[in-house]
Amino acid sequence: MKRLICLLLVAMTVMACGRIPTPGLGFLTNVRPSDPLPYDANLSADGDETEFRVAVESRGAGLEAVRETVRFYGTRHCLTTFGSSAIVWGAQPGAPEAWIGTRAQNGRTVYSGRCLGR
Repeated sequence: MKRLICLLLVAMTVMACGRIPTPGLGFLTNVRPSDPLPYDANLSADGDETEFRVAVESRGAGLEAVRETVRFYGTRHCLTTFGSSAIVWGAQPGAPEAWIGTRAQNGRTVYSGRCLGR
């Protein structure tokens, strides 16, 4: 009986640390930034999910605030799906820091990226 109790206590301790993700609790899917993001965004991916798009409603905001929102959604997607935060963003040739955003019909700006690694 003592062994059973010790085994249950060890199992509960390990699960509480998040080392063993239990189905249905979503340890990685509910990741939130420490500070609130400045803008609302949606991520969509097709097929193998390496290619994705992030649509953000910026309403004439500063570029760095928009990028931080887009970067968070992209990084979270790549980490939970592929285990790597490396992303190649759609950018102007020869200038990887100059991301290309396209305006959608609903007024949102859409940025595209591709997860690296697996």
